[in-house]
Amino acid sequence: LRRLLGDASVAITSNQTLLAWAGPGDHHGATTVGHARSALASGATEVLSASRIRCGHPDCEIRGAVLAPLIVADQSVGVLAAYGPEVGPSLARTTSEIARWLSTQLALADLDGLRQRLADAEVKALRAQISPHFIYNALTAIASYVRTDPDNARELLLDFADFTRYSLR
Repeated sequence: LRRLLGDASVAITSNQTLLAWAGPGDHHGATTVGHARSALASGATEVLSASRIRCGHPDCEIRGAVLAPLIVADQSVGVLAAYGPEVGPSLARTTSEIARWLSTQLALADLDGLRQRLADAEVKALRAQISPHFIYNALTAIASYVRTDPDNARELLLDFADFTRYSLR
C-alpha cells in the first residue's frame, strides 16, 4: 500500500483501534483513531492539514493526511489513512480508491463467513432431521432380534449405547 500511495505512511483502523501502521512517523499512531472519527461518522474521505496533525517532533515528515472510510454493508467499519509530507489531490484520489477496493475485499470476506455459517446451519438442520429417524430405525431393528436372537440384540444394544454416548460427547 505504501508504494501505491507514493511512500506515504499508511495506517488502518477499526472503529475503535489502530490495527496497523507502516512507514515513518509511527508516533502519530496514537492519534490516528481520533483523526478517523470524523471520516467514520461522515462516511466520506477527509483531508487533514498540518494544523490538525500537530506534531512536536522536529524531524517528523508528516504534515498532512488523507483518511478514507472502509465501508461494509453501508456501515463504516474502519479507516485507511495515508500520512505524508504533502497531501494533494492525487494522494486523496488514490487513498479513496484503495479504500473502496479494501471495502470490497472486506465485504467478500464477510460474505464468505455468511456462506460458511449458512452451510453449518444446513448441516445442523439435516442432522436434527436424520437423528430421530436413525434412532427409531436402529431401535426397531434391534427389537426385531429380541425374540429371534437375544444375544445379537444385546450386542446391538450395547453398540448402540456406545455410539449414542460417543455422538452426544
